[in-house]
Amino acid sequence: MTTRYPRAETDETASSEAARARARGQVDYRYAGRGELWGFVSSVGAHRYDFQTTPIWELYQKDPKSHRVFDGGWCGHIIKDRWSIGGYGGTETECIISLDYPPMLEAVRKSILMKAEEFRKGPHYNRYKMLALQWELTYQNYDEPSKVKWQNWLRRRYGTVEELNSIWKTDLTDFDAVTLPPVDWNAEENPAKFYDFGEFNLWRFTDYLLWARNVIEEQLPGWPTTTGGGQPFGSGFAHDAVDEEYLRVNGVVDIFLSETGSRSWGTAVSMDLQHSMDPSAAIQDPEYHAAGGLMPLMFFHGAAVIDFYDWVGAGANAALPHAYATLRGTLDVRRLAEYVVQFPKASPQAAILYSRASLIQRFPGTTGQRGVDTPYTLELQKCYRAGTLLDTPMGFITTRQVKAGIRDDLKVIIVPGVYFANADEVAKVLSFAEAGGTVLMMPTSFVADEYNRRRDYLKGLGVTILKEEVPNYLAAKARPGVSVPGSEYDFIQGPIAETIVTEEPTAALTWKAEGPKPADTLAGRGIRQTIAVAGAHQVLAAYEDGSPAVVAKPHGRGEVIYVAMQLEQGSVADLLDWVYDRASVERLLRAKSPTGERIPGLESRTVRYGDGFLTYLYNMTERTVTASLHPTMKVRSIEDLTYARSQEPSATFELGPYEFCVLKLLQ
Repeated sequence: MTTRYPRAETDETASSEAARARARGQVDYRYAGRGELWGFVSSVGAHRYDFQTTPIWELYQKDPKSHRVFDGGWCGHIIKDRWSIGGYGGTETECIISLDYPPMLEAVRKSILMKAEEFRKGPHYNRYKMLALQWELTYQNYDEPSKVKWQNWLRRRYGTVEELNSIWKTDLTDFDAVTLPPVDWNAEENPAKFYDFGEFNLWRFTDYLLWARNVIEEQLPGWPTTTGGGQPFGSGFAHDAVDEEYLRVNGVVDIFLSETGSRSWGTAVSMDLQHSMDPSAAIQDPEYHAAGGLMPLMFFHGAAVIDFYDWVGAGANAALPHAYATLRGTLDVRRLAEYVVQFPKASPQAAILYSRASLIQRFPGTTGQRGVDTPYTLELQKCYRAGTLLDTPMGFITTRQVKAGIRDDLKVIIVPGVYFANADEVAKVLSFAEAGGTVLMMPTSFVADEYNRRRDYLKGLGVTILKEEVPNYLAAKARPGVSVPGSEYDFIQGPIAETIVTEEPTAALTWKAEGPKPADTLAGRGIRQTIAVAGAHQVLAAYEDGSPAVVAKPHGRGEVIYVAMQLEQGSVADLLDWVYDRASVERLLRAKSPTGERIPGLESRTVRYGDGFLTYLYNMTERTVTASLHPTMKVRSIEDLTYARSQEPSATFELGPYEFCVLKLLQ
């Protein structure tokens, strides 16, 4: 990562600082080299350690209106609650502030300026490479200033109360009559109001962070800034209010913040998402706390710098394969940096639809770790994990990007159970197919709009859902919803078709189409639909009774492949592999076992470089694997850059647990 800020002038300075860190009990080994990775000025004026020395605490003690009104859970580091680790503990010194109350906003402004001046005058000012505005921030607030701000936001969004009423199915007389949702946001019964408040909460906090950055700029002009750390793939996306895309679009951050581990399944998915949002922005991880064996992988997916959280516990003292991979990977990534940085430059030819509506709107069932997963995010995870092992990058395309215009070099869009979707978003995705692209649609997708109103998006494809069999965690879909007297809701109140619930539906889908096949059978597990298909189509796979399970529908110059049953991850990979070949996704090289099979857990990419090509092989498992290379071009010899040795094109490569190698292919 290139920085405009100088590193430490002498080794002695760096050594003395390290000594002081050790004296404070902070083991501080950074991958970014000498000097500090990030300086710190909190965007909320203080943090849990120092708030009592700021105007914030003075106001908080004497003015109850400065207190945030929320559900009483974790405050999201704004500023200190009873659970704040490293704080003073207990409720006596709680300080959970309202960022919507004008007097508190002024106290925050004064505190930010005070802290920014302290930072600027600090002895190590020139050691830092970027400015962190804090991270892991989350914000919801239901006080009176929030209500006024909410009402004004709706005025700008709808223009007239009549337009609002037509969407919400209400009979409000004025915007001033709009109330806030319940403090327990999920208790809101009106799905349109639920969705709009999600959009409002995301806008509100993004707007606040932009204000805070501008205040910091008064004292610290020109610093590259970073913040983030929400739930980009969970039901808490809008609740947490951290909108990675719009933080970048609106100029809040210059550098994406990706906290790999608790928020991203321990893979590079957050970095792939951010890189898809803006390939020109650097990505830093200030608290990497996923598996040590996967740490080097992050750099192949766009990481610029990584700071290891709990180095002693998660790094050096971890299981031997992870500890070894961390130590060796740290050295190899820096030694081979010239080559590693080439891989994220490749533009993915396949992308998963990152649908804003399906992130914000409430699903009838949730499951998974901490209850934050939804049917959409579970299917998204499965498609992402399967797609990353097919020798080509897996990207994302956001709702904003779809509406702005899908890039010309994209060949496949994967729609992973996008139940809720904006009408313009759906139209643009289908236009992509009309123009010659391929859309792969997994169940249950394109059923309702962002307000949970039933829409006939699938009608234009000639697909009708006759029946659904769903797993237990979606049992709510099989029960009627809450009826609302006095209005005629077109919100979905219950199941979209005849629905039955089983523990977990399973099926073997037999491949029927002629020609190359992904597998003899695909393993179905999860939502199972019975569908009717009108118009020209090809049945690719069928259920045991012969009814269609996977169909290809011509759509203009392209096609839509509709999958009527969720698949196990291995079968998702089989199907994606077949779709990529059908859609002419370029894969310059395939890495396979010596007997020609795909290797589970082996990731590879190949990119053009100079007058040849670069390939990396990364074993993401704890077992040793052996790979042979199947390039589509003629290769004269292979230079193993990791081990500084030459290899014949027919050579095989043995990779131990979490081991990777970088190869140069010469023609």
